[in-house]
Amino acid sequence: PPLAAPGESIDAKAWRVEGQADLRDFEFERGGRIAAYAQQRDAGFSAPGQLAYNETKQAGGSAALPIGERTELKLKADRRDEANGFDTDAAEVQLGHQITPQWKLGASLRQDSKTTDALVTNPLLAPGSAVEGDRTDLALQLDYDSQESWGAYVFGQGTLDSSGTRRDNDRAGLGGRYRLNDKLALN
Repeated sequence: PPLAAPGESIDAKAWRVEGQADLRDFEFERGGRIAAYAQQRDAGFSAPGQLAYNETKQAGGSAALPIGERTELKLKADRRDEANGFDTDAAEVQLGHQITPQWKLGASLRQDSKTTDALVTNPLLAPGSAVEGDRTDLALQLDYDSQESWGAYVFGQGTLDSSGTRRDNDRAGLGGRYRLNDKLALN
């Protein structure tokens, strides 16, 4: 992979294509949304949030489908292939249910698999720091919306299964949001 000395530049390009559709446009009575994307970044490409030490290809898709009046099913899948680096396959299923106008309960199941095809994937990482294996996480979140200018949520996540050098990702937390005006909100 190319490394540039200070003051040097690397000729690295990137592209991305994405699309989305409202299923009502295709005469699905209940509606819903589907989306897909693909992108590639050459080795050495650099942009905010898009650093690619190795050539990286990514693709994925998602769907959000209403189930009844107050429930929504979301599906998502992504693949990331980094030449001489990490490869990741991830899939997620989310189910959200609006209990009342103020309260919403969500559940999410995510499975991902990480592999590497290089001994050292990044010169900035310590040798032996590569993470490989599978992990399956389950998360629950309860949201409260005041129907005015603020809301709050609490969540918990637990790892159901992991393999290889993958660590469990058990965590819990809470948060909130406050809308100061039509153009500014704090999260």
